[in-house]
Amino acid sequence: RGVPCVPVLLADPKKRVVSAVHSGWRGTKAKITQNAIKLMCENFGSKKEDIIAAIGPCINACCYEVGRDVYDEFGVPEYFTPKGDKFMLDLVKANIAVLNEAGVTRVDACYECTMCKHDLYYSHRFTKGKRGNMAAIIQI
Repeated sequence: RGVPCVPVLLADPKKRVVSAVHSGWRGTKAKITQNAIKLMCENFGSKKEDIIAAIGPCINACCYEVGRDVYDEFGVPEYFTPKGDKFMLDLVKANIAVLNEAGVTRVDACYECTMCKHDLYYSHRFTKGKRGNMAAIIQI
């Protein structure tokens, strides 16, 4: 199974603080982005309402097929669409929900699928696990 590699970029333009989070399905389930937001607030004085977020290109629900094990472990059925005995997981939708739950409502998401557009983006699934690179960069 390939890693979906959802890049979530956070910025607080008032405090001039940024964070980059790599949130695959396990990180999304664990709400890892909320940890980054908490650290921005605790360590740099950011306020949740000042933080803006961007979700970069990743494998989308159209191509991110997972098994019953991921469905059961993730535990949030509204992020899945059944497909036979498999499920299509929408990590963009799930990460937006994680951000909103943390109090970050200004979210811009790229809905380009790295699997569908493998000629433009690296896709771990398309290359069947061959090493490749993509980068998500944020700076003030």
